[in-house]
Amino acid sequence: AIASECDKLLLRTMWETGGRPGEVCRLVPENIVSENNCIILSNFKQHKRKNPTDPRQPHPLKRIYLFPESTLCHDLISYCQATHIKSGEWVFPSRRDGSKPFNAVTLWRLVTTLSESLGIRYIKKDKRTGEYANRPAWPHLFRHGQGQATLHRTGRLDIVQAQLGHS
Repeated sequence: AIASECDKLLLRTMWETGGRPGEVCRLVPENIVSENNCIILSNFKQHKRKNPTDPRQPHPLKRIYLFPESTLCHDLISYCQATHIKSGEWVFPSRRDGSKPFNAVTLWRLVTTLSESLGIRYIKKDKRTGEYANRPAWPHLFRHGQGQATLHRTGRLDIVQAQLGHS
């Protein structure tokens, strides 16, 4: 259902890392460490909690160690080489301006549009009315799904907390 190789890798990176949309969209090639099967993401949420008054301070980094059989690091590096993405450039650049990262709003639209076309729905309880609604999937569900998959596979909550950057 996804024609673009970039979009496929973006969604796959969302799933395999459990990263927030903004964190994954800002991935750069030097943060893909194939030797350790690790992807390094900025932890946006942690930055907001620690020092919200200084936006110039860089976000703390979190290391996401992928499962041993994952080929995501290799595939991302191959993609960067094939598309001539250099160090310091975005792995997932904006469609309008390549000097900017892929937009999280565009990612939201991509996921909801694809889920609608594929018939993938999510039952969600409306906080105001208490009624359940059948809605299209959205990017943050990749994060929830990865957390559940990691917990199911390892049985260790501390690993899930470390991967998702939760205290």
